[in-house]
Amino acid sequence: MWKKTLPALLVAMAITACNSEHSTSPVIEPTPEIVAPETSYAGPQTGDPTALPVQEYITRANSQNAELAEHFDDITHCLTGDLSFEDGTWTWTYDEGLYTHTLSCEIQGTLWYWTYTVDGGEFENWVAADGFSGDGGSSAWWKFYEIGTTEVAFSAERSGTTAAGIIYWYEHDFMSGGLLILETSWTYSANSQSATIVVPNESKIAITENSDYSGELYIYDWTDSWDLTFEAQWNGNGSGSYTNYVTGNTVSWG
Repeated sequence: MWKKTLPALLVAMAITACNSEHSTSPVIEPTPEIVAPETSYAGPQTGDPTALPVQEYITRANSQNAELAEHFDDITHCLTGDLSFEDGTWTWTYDEGLYTHTLSCEIQGTLWYWTYTVDGGEFENWVAADGFSGDGGSSAWWKFYEIGTTEVAFSAERSGTTAAGIIYWYEHDFMSGGLLILETSWTYSANSQSATIVVPNESKIAITENSDYSGELYIYDWTDSWDLTFEAQWNGNGSGSYTNYVTGNTVSWG
């Protein structure tokens, strides 16, 4: 069932949602292409325990995104349901026990408005989440509500493209004073991908991985500014080194 914590891949659905194989009528309207790039990283390709601190930071970065993403499952699961299209609106529906889950995507001018509702049991067509995507795929926002209420629990806004963009995550409604709690930015090219994950006034992780499996990692902690506390570089064969600026140690492996 619906989860209260912040969903992460708020826009991953938008590119796939309007291309379901279950359509019961022709879909002739063009669909916006909004993609949330995968920001999961492998780290050094080695079993050498010396590289463990690096792998732990990679795991931490991946977990921050994965923890958020899993709470979007109820919405994305709608895309496996029955799809209908009428008067410019796509609607996906599936039943689960006492509950009927419905996701709609409505064209309004150049924007696509999304609504996810839950009906049955203790819910009466409760709007669990809503949002929009538009501007040629360059922007989107979502709001997720406290269970059974109209109070915004978390919200998110996105800008950019597949090649480069950023998502800001907020506790409560970002449109009315919501607290920024996480931001993830990314850049993609043919040969590399990078992401920077920031917990405001706390920590920052910057990762780059290349197509040859080499990469680099930088960790910052916040005082009055961002202080570099850890960095690592590794090669495609898994060898590499890191420096811990807190302890002053530099260590190599491979």
